[in-house]
Amino acid sequence: MDVATDAAGLFATSCAPAILPDETVYSWCARFHRLNGGGNVQATSQLLFGHRTAGLRNDFPFHLAHLHELTRGGVGTLSDLLMRGTLYGFRAPFLPPHARDDIRRYLLYGGRSGEIHRTLGLSRAGLGLTNRLKFCADCVSEQQRQLGFAWWIASHQPPFSFSCRAHYQWLRLGDISLRPGLTDTYCLPELLASVSVANGLHGRMSRCSQLIRLDKWGNYISQQENLQLAGELLRQTYRLQAKTRRWVTFDGYIRPQQLRDAFLAYYGDILQLFPKRFLGDLAGVNGGFLATLLTKNSPLHHPMKHLLLLSFLFETPEDFMAVQAKVMAVHASGGDLAVRSLLRDRAAC
Repeated sequence: MDVATDAAGLFATSCAPAILPDETVYSWCARFHRLNGGGNVQATSQLLFGHRTAGLRNDFPFHLAHLHELTRGGVGTLSDLLMRGTLYGFRAPFLPPHARDDIRRYLLYGGRSGEIHRTLGLSRAGLGLTNRLKFCADCVSEQQRQLGFAWWIASHQPPFSFSCRAHYQWLRLGDISLRPGLTDTYCLPELLASVSVANGLHGRMSRCSQLIRLDKWGNYISQQENLQLAGELLRQTYRLQAKTRRWVTFDGYIRPQQLRDAFLAYYGDILQLFPKRFLGDLAGVNGGFLATLLTKNSPLHHPMKHLLLLSFLFETPEDFMAVQAKVMAVHASGGDLAVRSLLRDRAAC
């Protein structure tokens, strides 16, 4: 009897819960683990994913094809597992096609150790909210009252989510003793000490229109499977929009101080939510991450940086798509020189 047959037989004799509305893959695994005695967590991951730690990641669990086959689709389709069970949907649009395919293949079937960290730059992302478990205290209370236990909600986990849409209150971060991305155990929200994601920012989330916009933008990007936001044309789209705000000179160069001041005024105290090392020195001469996103074709950036800039520059995703389409059309007909000429054309916007 082979390993796959052994796993199928053991799973058949286990208690497998139904997936709950908007539940993460990690959460379902935690409930499976608890219902079946809560023993060795790596053994549970081995059973469900065919790998001893693949199922212990809350941000990028991998070997998802094994879980799908073992449960016979009971926790969702492969596409659903990929888009709902991981942060792939938010990451993928900002990856070049070859990297997107590599990450998709890794999440579904596994790969070399550390491959996803190298491709996504996770070790240097500098954003603690990326892979920390988050929950809403009121949701947990309601879940416990209705079903006797709580679970992790998928829409609370992305780095652009700071509040519960149902209760308009700040989310809470799970115990910092959990290792980023990879937990030491399968846990559910009611077992954890927590701190607010507000990080000293006062006032109810419902008053923070900029954060609500970030959430809407993040969800839009995550739900567009074929959206392409990688490469030089994205930078030129930013610059063309900045031109409409008079933050680009007549010869096509960004006015960094004016743009930076407007960015700081727009977000205000909300920037306290992000680590300083993540944003860079926005008040400095170089303008932090804004400079690298706008003035040079730089290496891979965390999508949250793009999201901050997108929400600042564009009123709606539709506005962004229109400007991007214009840049792509000009590039298709005249190449890079035509796009740069567009930035110098006073009548272009």
